[in-house]
Amino acid sequence: MIGEEFRHCLIQPFAVKIIRNCSFEPDLLWHMSMCTAAVFMREAFYYRLDRLESPIIKKLSKVKSFMFKTRLAALVLISLLAGCASNPEDEVTPIRPAAEIYQSASDYLSSNSYELAIKDLEELETYYPFGEYARQAQLDLISAYYGFDQFDEVVSTANRYARLHPGSEQVAYVTYMKGMANFGRGRGFITNTVNLDRSSRDASAIYQAFSDFRTLLEEYPDSKYADDARQRMIYLRNELAQSELHAAEFYIRKGAWLSAAKRARYVVEQYGRSDQLEKALNILERSYKELKLDNLVKEVKTIRKDNGL
Repeated sequence: MIGEEFRHCLIQPFAVKIIRNCSFEPDLLWHMSMCTAAVFMREAFYYRLDRLESPIIKKLSKVKSFMFKTRLAALVLISLLAGCASNPEDEVTPIRPAAEIYQSASDYLSSNSYELAIKDLEELETYYPFGEYARQAQLDLISAYYGFDQFDEVVSTANRYARLHPGSEQVAYVTYMKGMANFGRGRGFITNTVNLDRSSRDASAIYQAFSDFRTLLEEYPDSKYADDARQRMIYLRNELAQSELHAAEFYIRKGAWLSAAKRARYVVEQYGRSDQLEKALNILERSYKELKLDNLVKEVKTIRKDNGL
């Protein structure tokens, strides 16, 4: 009884008013308004209690009436905004078939239009995440992201692919591209700028690239990416060793001989095959002499002899 009166006296006029003043599909807006009314059917009961004679109920009714009106006002505003923000003249763009999206992305990739390819491939992943093109779309996204210098996206997409398809033969490619992305992220570190103090720069991306290429060689030594990864590791090894020695020289200038020795020793142990080995041994021997560690000085001389230095 109360609910029926509530619908006729308040909600239906409210819905009609919205329909008359907003550009929206009438049937859809009517249902939206009626759903809004359903939320407040419970409060409607209290709203009508003020007709009863009990003083206690009247007090309760006033409180509930205030709460009801406040909530109703909020939902009226939400409904108005939702209804008036839409326009029947707006056209809904139909979802393209997966094959069409993929062909478009492939064409863009072929012409090095990476940004447009990314847009298509992300659309393909959104609407067809489990379709026949889904796996290849992830691989193509890695290539497109790399071509567009979005290295963080390359790494995250590569990690996702390896996690979803651990047995795929393409994991070698994915691992290689992770290394290439981290190599690209480290371009700000790898530079021949004169008087650049590399010891103050973040080499974490270079370390990660070195680790990625090493993983590739350990797990996929016969892949077609192995030779390139091996050459990049040689280059990175020299860069990382040089970075450590820059830091060691900084500590020498400060007279922090123990810290200098630690940096130089790390180069000897981790990058012993780099062209920075002799320089590292020089720093290490000098640091040990300053620290009066004669036994370790003798050890450095032995390493020199073993490496023909």
